[in-house]
Amino acid sequence: MPSTVYRSCPLCEATCGLAITTDGDRVVAVRGDADDPFSRGYICPKAAALADLHDDPDRLQRPVARDGTGWRELGWEEAFDLVARRLGDVRAAHGRDAIAVYQGNPTVHNLGLMTYGQLLFGALGTRNRFSATSLDQLPHMLAALLMFGSQLLMPVPDVDRSDLFVCLGANPLASNGSIMTAPDMRGRLAAVQRRGGRVIVLDPRRTETAERADRHLFLRPGSDAVLLLAMIDAVFAGGWVRLGRLPATGLDELRRAAAAWPAERAAAITGIAAGEIRELARALATTPRAVLYGRIGVCAQEFGGLAAWLCYALNALTGHLDEPGGLMFTTPAIDPVALGALAGLGRGGFARWTSRVSGKPEFSGELPMATFAEEIETPGPGQIRALITSAGNPVLSAPGGARIERALAGLDFMVSIDPYINETTRLAHVILPPASPLERSHYDAALLAYSVRNVARYSPPTFPRPAHARHDWEICLALWRRLGAPARLGRAAVAIERLLGRFGPEPVLDLALRTGPHRLSLRRLRDAPHGLDLGPLERRLPGRLATADRKVHLAPVVHLADLGRLAARHAAPGPAGAAGLVVIGRRQLRSNNTWMHNSQRLVKGPVRCTLLIHPDDAAARGLSSGQIARISLRRGAIDERRESGGRGPAGSAGGEGVLPLSIDERRESGGRGPAGSAGGEGVLPLSIDLPVEVSDEVMRGVVSVPHGWGHTRGGVQLQVATARPGQSINDILDPDAVDQLSGTAALFGQPVDVVAVEVAA
Repeated sequence: MPSTVYRSCPLCEATCGLAITTDGDRVVAVRGDADDPFSRGYICPKAAALADLHDDPDRLQRPVARDGTGWRELGWEEAFDLVARRLGDVRAAHGRDAIAVYQGNPTVHNLGLMTYGQLLFGALGTRNRFSATSLDQLPHMLAALLMFGSQLLMPVPDVDRSDLFVCLGANPLASNGSIMTAPDMRGRLAAVQRRGGRVIVLDPRRTETAERADRHLFLRPGSDAVLLLAMIDAVFAGGWVRLGRLPATGLDELRRAAAAWPAERAAAITGIAAGEIRELARALATTPRAVLYGRIGVCAQEFGGLAAWLCYALNALTGHLDEPGGLMFTTPAIDPVALGALAGLGRGGFARWTSRVSGKPEFSGELPMATFAEEIETPGPGQIRALITSAGNPVLSAPGGARIERALAGLDFMVSIDPYINETTRLAHVILPPASPLERSHYDAALLAYSVRNVARYSPPTFPRPAHARHDWEICLALWRRLGAPARLGRAAVAIERLLGRFGPEPVLDLALRTGPHRLSLRRLRDAPHGLDLGPLERRLPGRLATADRKVHLAPVVHLADLGRLAARHAAPGPAGAAGLVVIGRRQLRSNNTWMHNSQRLVKGPVRCTLLIHPDDAAARGLSSGQIARISLRRGAIDERRESGGRGPAGSAGGEGVLPLSIDERRESGGRGPAGSAGGEGVLPLSIDLPVEVSDEVMRGVVSVPHGWGHTRGGVQLQVATARPGQSINDILDPDAVDQLSGTAALFGQPVDVVAVEVAA
């Protein structure tokens, strides 16, 4: 008999409430939960694909080990013993730093990985920890650490009460919000306009959000920090500074820093007229309930650290930090700072040590992904020789993907906690597949800490876990036990191990709820299947601050010191990329980074992995829509970087980097070439070919390629994805192009050449 269960969607940051109709072990339908007080019936197309994930024939059900050119199934105990033995051998021979960890962003959507995963990875004691953080939001976290005292104190827009929503480098109608948990952003922004407010978008592309905004201004990629400094200078010049009750330091330092960037100077760099910059500053400063929201485009560029800091500083300066309708701190059911302490993160730290090869700073115990391949490739003490990946696909998601692929193929041992044989896990020796998302309980411990309204919702499993399957947390617990962590706990180890193994993450969740600000319990959430509304955002400062002096630090020394690099970058006349094209990414509602392309309902329709180019730029290159274009990193830019000490992407100079060996041949010979890249020939790509889409939705001098595609490697077992593979822009992006302040990858704004591909008759 059909029945309906209620749960929150685990696929993106919106955390929409779902009503799932089931019949036995089948999903019959997925609808929005109209009784959810937060999402109120809204869902996006990805939610229906939960059924596809659950029933996907490509999803692994049992552990597999590499057996020559194929895979063989293992029993769980055999797999755990094998992994523990191989990792233990590496640790015994080369030390704990020889084992590395990479965690993908689905980690924050997974209660088991947020608890038991951190237990395992922390117990390894390695400094070689990596995650998607340095490909995404690290600049925001660094600004939160230095300004507010904790990396987890990232404020969010109080969009439901704002009368002016200024959106910089973000596309919430496609992303469903990001560091802004907010179902139905289309409806929320429309509500701003219905109550007489305005939405203004600044972006190099006229995004889906910009299409519905009151105003869109094209902004040259990478110039966000310059724009924000000019706006801050205009706020000071206009006498619009109003800190109000906000306790703060650094006001004079911020004034002096901004004075070097008047609107006239910024106009030539940003492409936005000086008058527009001043008017935008005036509107933000004089609208009582207004907010400036910056996201991925702000972070993933060469001055992401500065831009993220200045977003927070400008909101504070204009009286919109910790005020209704502005940028506010949440009061979630589980305190994110306490959660961070539970996960061993504490308040966070920065530059306490640097990477072994290129000296890039750690952040919160992790190294930037820009150092990942070189730490595997470079011999010496601390070289990465073994790897655990969890819920991640760095071959597609990180710049220099082909170089990463080549490095992974040469590891002594690699194990992946992942349900698929994808572009990364196909290089593993063992894959440990977790149960389906619908077979596990769920609570958005991380994402609800950045929600535009305080809410809480617990989701029990929709289906029971099959006997042959294991949860993520069970996998992590088994490895934790076998790798010797309990032995270090002494006599309490047996009791702790039994407790953890018997109950799973629920006791941890219950304790966190009971000690949280709302004093909830797991039982109370179980009794509220549609979730609980805990009220709007509230003023939290100064009590919420974790700085030693309980003040907001408007001008951290680390950020001020990086302003010289910005000045040097723009000392020569002309904006960045003026001599040619630069590339940016593109969010898509039916895509979710690298891991939702194996659902036919999401990838059907027109090809979406295209090169978006302005009509003038297309005409200059003889390109038209539907034609194939070849995109490559601009050689001159690489040479300049190398002359100044940078490395450039592997194999980019002079056609080098051709590695024709197969995986097994390279392993036998000790080589480290990529397996099956671009046509399965093992060649490091110097370019990618994509169909052209000519449109004035991108500004002149800018091209756009969506992130996460490129399912072209040999050995991938994703039937739907490989039938519509696209190309990975990360195959040609320079991994050494980073924000020098934070170490975050500069995914946007890299210079590229685009030429027409001659098609044989």
